[in-house]
Amino acid sequence: MAFSGEENHITGVIEITRGTTAKLEMCKFMPNNPIQQDVNTNKDTGLKQLRNYGKPPKFNYGYIPRTWCSSQIAGDDDAIDLVDLSQKQLKKTLSVSDYLVLGILGLVD
Repeated sequence: MAFSGEENHITGVIEITRGTTAKLEMCKFMPNNPIQQDVNTNKDTGLKQLRNYGKPPKFNYGYIPRTWCSSQIAGDDDAIDLVDLSQKQLKKTLSVSDYLVLGILGLVD
């Protein structure tokens, strides 16, 4: 895991700033793993559409680098998600911060 060196702290990267609707994701298949807007491909037409959230999240959202879990062992081939619950600060896309881990949630996409 990407630890900052202090007990119960991790380093995280913000993909989506609180209050925005663009669904951004880290692209694990491109060199340097850029963050780009998620795209949905229509099965019938092959046309691509940008994906957006219906309602903007009330928190900054991101991931913990170097935490991929293979689908071969029940993972989703993505990094562990991070929810930044700070109320005082909006963090821009690609912001890197140190986080104190308050807890974990087991979610299924």
